Order: sequence, then C-alpha cells, then structure tokens
Amino acid sequence: MSRIGVESVLPFTYTLKTLPEAQAAAQNIIQALHLQPRVYIGLLELLINAIEHGNLEIDYEQKTQLVESKKWQEEIAQRYSQSPYKDRFVKIKVDDSADYYIISIEDQGGGFDWLHYTNALADVTDNRHGRGILIAQMISFQRLEYLGTGNKLKCYIEKSKN
Repeated sequence: MSRIGVESVLPFTYTLKTLPEAQAAAQNIIQALHLQPRVYIGLLELLINAIEHGNLEIDYEQKTQLVESKKWQEEIAQRYSQSPYKDRFVKIKVDDSADYYIISIEDQGGGFDWLHYTNALADVTDNRHGRGILIAQMISFQRLEYLGTGNKLKCYIEKSKN
C-alpha cells in the first residue's frame, strides 16, 4: 500500500468517551495510516480497556460478574452518566518516528498493574475476557510501552512490517 501523504497528516489526536467512539476512532486511524486489519483488533481492545477499566473503573472481577449476569451493557450506560465517570475521556495521539507509527492512549483512571497483564498468557487463555493486552501484543503491535501507573500507553507499529 502506498503511504504517500500519510506523514503530512501527522500528528493528529482524538478525544473519546464511549465504546462506539472507540470503534470509530480505531477504524479512522487504520484507514488514515493504511494499516492492516490486525492492528484494528489490538487498537480497539486497548481503547475498550481504557474506557471500561480506566475511565469507568470496572475491574476484572466486576466485569466477569456483569458479563455473567448479562448486566454489562446496562452498567456501562449507567456509568457514562454518573460522576466522576461522565466527565472522563480517553485521549489518543497518533504520530510517527523514522521507523514506527506511534499511537499514544491515555485514560483518566488510576492505572493498573500492567506488568501482570503483559505477562499473563497462562492466566487468561481460558477466560471470556481479559485478553486484550495479549492480543494487542501478539498480533497488532511490535511493542507496547506502559508509562507510570498504567493509564498511559504507547503502541508501536513498525512501518516496514505493515
């Protein structure tokens, strides 16, 4: 695919709050940079994590219970309208270096033990959720770099491998 003109639109940013907005932003980024569909999958997983676990503060156990009781969507909708969640957003910045496209994601949650989830293949392979980071690492990005408490993330896509 030709990348003519891609760098001329970089950097660009998105601000989003909802899961549908995350889907649209991920699709727009993939199209703007002419990236392979596998990148969309990991990017969407990471954006969902930023919204659900970061901004809306739904932890792994809560999500398990909500999914099992079929109340996950209802809880998401309620939290979108409750303080402090309703005022939070996810910021995405898309930029590049000589060798990589860099997608930075920052949520307004308190962070999490990202090291556990980046090394947890055996713990999550049988679960219905909790695999987003591993999916992103394995199929979408050459490198993920969590910063600070884990509410900031940089995703690297090697230009020559895309």
